[in-house]
Amino acid sequence: MKITTERLILRPMHMTDADAVFMWQSDPKVAESPHTDISQTVEHLEWVTKEWQSDHQKYYGFGIVLGDKLIGEIGVSNGCGKCGRCVEGEAALGYNVNRDYWNLGCEAG
Repeated sequence: MKITTERLILRPMHMTDADAVFMWQSDPKVAESPHTDISQTVEHLEWVTKEWQSDHQKYYGFGIVLGDKLIGEIGVSNGCGKCGRCVEGEAALGYNVNRDYWNLGCEAG
């Protein structure tokens, strides 16, 4: 599933996104539980990509793409119990954006 707007693209996360994801996941001003090693990011992406392939998907990890650059992630959980935003049976939405793209508003597009 891919969502395209005038300024952004939301698309499923991929294993090839590890370096870009680590950029914001390792920043303590962006992530609640910052990754200290890229292996944590790889583990997260493995889980996210498995969820996209699941017949009983409970988590939707969308990459936020601006132009041709992955700048963040939006996660929508339907009670996954693993995302850190919800417990099983509850829904949640969370996002992280690379700090280089904070406070740009309309200027980013």
